[in-house]
Amino acid sequence: MAKPVMPDWGRLLRRELAAAYLGVSASKFSQLVQEGVLPAPRTFPGGTVNVWDRRELDGWADSLAETETSNGWDHTAA
Repeated sequence: MAKPVMPDWGRLLRRELAAAYLGVSASKFSQLVQEGVLPAPRTFPGGTVNVWDRRELDGWADSLAETETSNGWDHTAA
């Protein structure tokens, strides 16, 4: 069986790609942004396109390792 190939992630990601990058649905991603759990988007000049900085998403994901894992998300014991 062939290994899945991950895309060459850009630095700035639109909502659907940012959600995929974190492994959640776009609707769950939006919910987490609205709740302030995930970083707010950046807006390109002109105010029509929202993007998330991959480094900020990485920082958020890295912070998960520093917190309790009993947050209701699916996880497996190591």
